[in-house]
Amino acid sequence: MKIFICFLIGFMMQLSGLYGQSKKLLEGWKYHCIDSTRTPLLPERNSGAWCFGIDSGDINGDGYTDIASGKWAYINPGKETESVWQRIVFPIIADALFVYDFDRDGKAEIYAFNCNHQYQLKLNASLNTFDTLLVAALPICNHGISTQGYSKSDITGDGVPELLINNQDNDLYAMQFNKAANKFITYCIAKGQTTDKGLAIGDLDGDGDNDIVTAYKPDNSSEFNGVCWFENPGRITGKWIKHAVTQVKWKVDRVAIAHIDPDRQPEIIITEGRKPPGKDNDASVYILKSPGNPKDSAWVQKVLVNQYSTNSLTAIDFDQDGDMDLITAEHKGISPKLQVWLNDSFGNFTLHIIDEGKENHIGAFPVDIDNDGDYDIVGWGWYNWKDMHLWENQIIKDK
Repeated sequence: MKIFICFLIGFMMQLSGLYGQSKKLLEGWKYHCIDSTRTPLLPERNSGAWCFGIDSGDINGDGYTDIASGKWAYINPGKETESVWQRIVFPIIADALFVYDFDRDGKAEIYAFNCNHQYQLKLNASLNTFDTLLVAALPICNHGISTQGYSKSDITGDGVPELLINNQDNDLYAMQFNKAANKFITYCIAKGQTTDKGLAIGDLDGDGDNDIVTAYKPDNSSEFNGVCWFENPGRITGKWIKHAVTQVKWKVDRVAIAHIDPDRQPEIIITEGRKPPGKDNDASVYILKSPGNPKDSAWVQKVLVNQYSTNSLTAIDFDQDGDMDLITAEHKGISPKLQVWLNDSFGNFTLHIIDEGKENHIGAFPVDIDNDGDYDIVGWGWYNWKDMHLWENQIIKDK
C-alpha cells in the first residue's frame, strides 16, 4: 500500500508539473477566429469540409505572411492581428495546397487542385480576385477534390521546391517548375506504392539529397500502417528505391523527418489516424529511430503519446533553441487538443497544451503572422469546418 501511495503521489506531481507548464504556456497565447463563415468546398456535401489544403506566403507583396486554405485566401492585416482579415474567394472551386513565388515577382502564387486539374492563382491588380491558369492535369482527386498528402520541398537540390503529391491510387507525383519554359513538368516517382495520406522530405541516408518518407499497405495488412522511404537517386527521373521502415497498429496519417537528438541520425515521426467514428483514444504518435543503416527495416519504435486520431504534425524548432520540436493536434475526441512538444535537445519532449476544444485536420500549421520572430499557429477542422483558427504567440512580443 505504501509503495502504491508513493507511486500515486509521484505520478500526480509529474502530472501537476506537466499541466502547470502547459497552463503557463497557454497564458502567453491569444486566440483569434479569423473566419467563422467557411463553407464546404463542394456545396452539395455538408458532412465535412471536403478540402485538405493549407499553406502560407506573401500573396499581395506587403511583407506579411498570408494564408491560403480551401477555396479562400486570407490577407494578413499586419501587426494588428485582431483586425479583420480580408477573405478573397477563389473564382474557381479548388483546394489551395501550396503557396510559393515561383516567378520571383514578390507576390506568391497559390496552387489549388480540383479533381484532376491543378491551377495557379495569381492576385491581380485589383487585389480582390485572382487570375487563374491551368498548370497540370495529374490524376489527383481524393474525396472528389484534391489530396491529403502533399509537401513543398526541394528534392533536386537546385534551391527551388518541387510540389509533391500522394493521390487516391497510392501514386506519388512531383511537379517541377521549369523557369526557362515558365511551366511545370510532372513526374511519377512511385506507382501504386504509397498511401493517400502524408509525406515528408529529408536526407535519411546522409548522401546530401532529400529522400521521401510516406506510408504504404504491407502485404500482411488491410491497413496502410507500414512506413517506408524512397531513396533519392540523384535525379528526379531516376529510379526511387523503396525501403520498408516498420509497421504500426493503425493507419499512418502524418509523417515528419527531424534530428531530435545529438546522434545526428534523423528520426521519422508519424501519427496514426482512426477511421470514423474514431471514438477511441488509441491512436499513437511514434518516434522511429534508425538502427544505424536507414535501409534496414529494424527501426526502433518509441510511443510519444496515445490519444485520439492525430491528423496534424509538424517538426520545427518551435522555441528556437537549436533543436527540433513537434506540433500535433487531435482531429477527434471529446475536446481535441492543440499540442506543442518541446525538445530538451536529447529527444525527451515536454508537452504543452496550447488549446482544447478546437479540431485541427491537416492544420496546426506554424507561421510567423505578425513578423515578431516567433511562430504562431493557424488551422482548421474537417468536422468543424466553419472556423479558421489563429493562435497568436505572445510569449516573446516583438522580439
